[in-house]
Amino acid sequence: MNKSIYSCIILTLVLFCFFACKKENKWEGECVNSHDIEKVSIAPVKNNVLKYNVLVKTGKALDVYVKYWVDKESSLDSINGKHFYYTQLSKNKKTHQITLTNLKQNTSYKYSVVVQDNTCKSYSEEKTFTTNSIPYWLPFNHPKSDSTVVKNLFKGYVLSHSLDIPGYLLLLDNEMKIVWYHEVPRSIKVAHWTKHHTFLTILSINPTKFTRGEEIAEFDLKGDILFRIQTGKKGLDKVIHHEVRYDNHDNIMALSYVEGKYDMTSLGGSAQENVIGDGIIIIDKKGNKVWEWSALDVLDPVSYPGIMDKKEDWLHANSLWQDKEGHFLISFRNLNQIWKIHGESGKLIWKLGGDDGDFNLPDNLKFYGQHAAHINSRGELMLLDNGLNDSIPKVKSFIIDEEKMTATPKINFAMPKEFYSASKGSAYLIDNKYVMFCSSDKKRVYYFDISGNYIGQLEASYKSYRTEYVDKMYKINDFIK
Repeated sequence: MNKSIYSCIILTLVLFCFFACKKENKWEGECVNSHDIEKVSIAPVKNNVLKYNVLVKTGKALDVYVKYWVDKESSLDSINGKHFYYTQLSKNKKTHQITLTNLKQNTSYKYSVVVQDNTCKSYSEEKTFTTNSIPYWLPFNHPKSDSTVVKNLFKGYVLSHSLDIPGYLLLLDNEMKIVWYHEVPRSIKVAHWTKHHTFLTILSINPTKFTRGEEIAEFDLKGDILFRIQTGKKGLDKVIHHEVRYDNHDNIMALSYVEGKYDMTSLGGSAQENVIGDGIIIIDKKGNKVWEWSALDVLDPVSYPGIMDKKEDWLHANSLWQDKEGHFLISFRNLNQIWKIHGESGKLIWKLGGDDGDFNLPDNLKFYGQHAAHINSRGELMLLDNGLNDSIPKVKSFIIDEEKMTATPKINFAMPKEFYSASKGSAYLIDNKYVMFCSSDKKRVYYFDISGNYIGQLEASYKSYRTEYVDKMYKINDFIK
């Protein structure tokens, strides 16, 4: 047989088998012959009434997830309509342990296990379980009578945390009910919801050290620790404080303390005065240092007015943000300024606010003791103005034009003086319609529209450094067909 003809026949057979197999694996929906589900059981997670583990065993390696919903026939909770929840996918195993979250206390649920391969899926019979009461002492669990609970303002969740020991991470739904919590035997100095649907935290064994911690830890929704590193280990050679986030390259960035010795004999000090400033430290998920920056390389403390009284906490950085171009925004509370730092060279690009800012801000747009400087969903530089100058908290946002060097105000309103928080706190947009203000000193979360009209508040009973808005608890479940 001619060699070229033989090759064509072989190629034809290969293509036929490929397309035949591809057709054979076409998604059929629910299986005609159900997958073999050998066992399904459910049990609450120890010391947490809002997490349940579902154990599933299948006859062969398959993909499994759980579909669950509130039992409408239950009289324990009144929820209008049926809303389905889905867990993440457990892939290609015979034994699966899947954690149910996003649950409410004293509520009856139904659930069904979904087992699938690449052609079809099968459902287990529907089963039920009922959650118990959450511990009384949890934050937000017993708001005071003057709380005005805001319901159905948004579709997502509110992330909060407590600074005491033990610390608690919490998610509240749009009815302001706790639907997820996790206890940590540390003080949670700060918590951040990441793009990976995890919690990045700074932890400490000392609840009195404000926002300084000795450890970075990342938790998933099951409460498992995905990453953990203590200061002094590997590349994390600085004390961390106030902020921890992912950078644009999936490394972990945090604010750090930096120290330097300076001759201050001309100021009445010694020739070796120690000054504590702030910096940025970035590590990868193996703990290796990737990049660092120090404010001591930008600003000379010796020439700073009143440095002898401020050398133990000179600038007091309290928030860190990286923009799309890779540059950093740092809030310095003691300077009443936001700095923009080049993401590679570390050079100072501009300063907003304060006595020597690069933008000509009128007095009514300046801010004092600010927190939570970030780029909001509308592309504005937004911050909480704590109002250290007049004890009136304010929310401000600006459109920054770096060519014209202008800062145009977009959101700018004052809040009632009785909501004042001298330290800590945050202000974030929700759905571009509302502002969520965490007043740490008042142990409250307040809600406004973007024009500054008050909507309501919620009493927390615990201090939290800040609260964040979480759009979705889980990643998009593209495996649900």
